[in-house]
Amino acid sequence: MLHYAESTVVEDFERGLWDELPKAGLVRGRDYELKVSNAQGNMANLVAMVDAANSDADLILLTSTPTLQAAAQRVKNVPIIFSVVANPMLAGIGPSFAEHAPNITGIIAGPGG
Repeated sequence: MLHYAESTVVEDFERGLWDELPKAGLVRGRDYELKVSNAQGNMANLVAMVDAANSDADLILLTSTPTLQAAAQRVKNVPIIFSVVANPMLAGIGPSFAEHAPNITGIIAGPGG
């Protein structure tokens, strides 16, 4: 799980994920391993985090438009799931909700999401 910066929205996303995974029958350590990284608002840190995840992750969960933008540019073969992104097309996933990079999916809040 990659974050660009700390925020209450990111904390809510993470808390919701931790609450729902066990409800789906998934147990951390048994069914999955999840590393959480935060770039603390630093683009160099973000790029390094994306590159590290690209080299050893089976799936990348991410929050924020800058994180999605970095991942969309650098990750082509690892599935990406995003949240807390206003407009994924502006982040570079593709021209529309129907036509986008095949390894990227996610959810936005508000109209159209």
